[in-house]
Amino acid sequence: LIDVERWLKRVDDLKDMYSLSDNVTKVLATNKLTGNVRKWYDSDENNCLKDWDTIKTEMKEMFVSFEDIGVLIDRVRTRQWRRDERFENYYHDKVALAKRASMSEVEIISHVIRGINNFTVRTQLVAARCKSLKDLFGLAKLLAAEVNGREKQVDEKKKSQNWPTYKKD
Repeated sequence: LIDVERWLKRVDDLKDMYSLSDNVTKVLATNKLTGNVRKWYDSDENNCLKDWDTIKTEMKEMFVSFEDIGVLIDRVRTRQWRRDERFENYYHDKVALAKRASMSEVEIISHVIRGINNFTVRTQLVAARCKSLKDLFGLAKLLAAEVNGREKQVDEKKKSQNWPTYKKD
């Protein structure tokens, strides 16, 4: 789910980048609407006569909702990389939350690293002092794959040696 303000900004950026007219922008953008936004747009037969700025204003009034910044920050802080989760899913989820909370890249890097419970991966990332999210993602993905590979090998070894397994409650 993408928030309306961010989507509208992307549309306007594309409009500017390709020097699109208001009418072309409106046609292209409204053809991409889905879900409740599509239903809202289709429910007003006069929308096709409105200019792009009017549609954007009405869309914001209808669909932009206030998000408590404190709640967002708490969600960023508490989002942890789960052992059964692909690192990419964790990373993109955490970064998206942090961006919604208007955090800087440096803050996002710190929060991504803090959400990693694996001591080896976290320590290596802290030591690397990544300066960009792109660098962090590349290194963390490599480290996560290595650690997951080792854990899988250990698990397979335990199974082959008939080690008892215990279920956590």
